[in-house]
Amino acid sequence: FRFSKIVYAFVIITMSLPIVGSMPSEIRMLKQLNIFGTFGSMYVLRFNFLSVYYLILFAQFEVIPMTYTEAAKIDGADNATVMFRIIVPQALNTIVTVFVLSFITYWNDFQIPLLYLPDYPTAAYCIYYFVNVSQGGNVTGDVPVQLAGTIIMTLPIIIVYAVFNKKLRVSVAMGGIKG
Repeated sequence: FRFSKIVYAFVIITMSLPIVGSMPSEIRMLKQLNIFGTFGSMYVLRFNFLSVYYLILFAQFEVIPMTYTEAAKIDGADNATVMFRIIVPQALNTIVTVFVLSFITYWNDFQIPLLYLPDYPTAAYCIYYFVNVSQGGNVTGDVPVQLAGTIIMTLPIIIVYAVFNKKLRVSVAMGGIKG
């Protein structure tokens, strides 16, 4: 991509800026768009490329040899074919790893949905509420029920890991190989 160095510099600069204090402006923007308190607002806020995962994917796509794409172009492949039949399969392990890490991050997050979706509490917030509020701060209350709730909350993470287990192990093993 012609402007990749500019986009990369923009991401690095944006990641280095502090985000403290941006929450009131985000809430105001969502209210002006009439999507505050909806699931669409979470997609608007989370659909960005300004994170460490961008750097991971950038590094992965940078190490893929251009000879594959050049050979495909000579054979008459268009850009979409090159991307989805040559580039993505080579980066699939990294893409799956980023997906699983993002899933775990968003699944365990209770602060952001609590602020932006006050009418839709998440499972993590329900566990927090049960332990700290409903029991009057008595965290030693009903321990078996707390443990059962925690296990139920971790089941989606275990299922996602079980499904993508092989891809994750290959990605971690590939990262340790020195050429």
